[in-house]
Amino acid sequence: MFDNHYVELRPSNVCKGVGVFAIKEIPANKRIFEYVPKDLFYPWSILKDNSVKKLVSKLCHINEEGFWIAGHPSTLGMSYYVNHSNKPNVVFNYLLGDYVSITNIKINEELLCNYPEEEKDWLI
Repeated sequence: MFDNHYVELRPSNVCKGVGVFAIKEIPANKRIFEYVPKDLFYPWSILKDNSVKKLVSKLCHINEEGFWIAGHPSTLGMSYYVNHSNKPNVVFNYLLGDYVSITNIKINEELLCNYPEEEKDWLI
């Protein structure tokens, strides 16, 4: 189980924040965060504090009814640090609730996903 770990966090190559990087070769069609708790859906109505709602909107998969999160915003896992690119090497598979590699990813390569339009509020 532990040998199936593929990534670590480092300073990103595509933004001024943190990114997810391969610590070993990742073959195409591989689930990246298989052992992470699965995201659960919550309606927006459970959030009363607008600053928390803004944070959740930036970090989570969202729609007009609510958001998906595994646990609590203070305990987010590495998958939340996958950054955006128009040339992705991973996609988020909603059926699996996990990122899946779409290319072979080399050691030290940053994992990147093309975010859906509703999750691009960080673009200025």
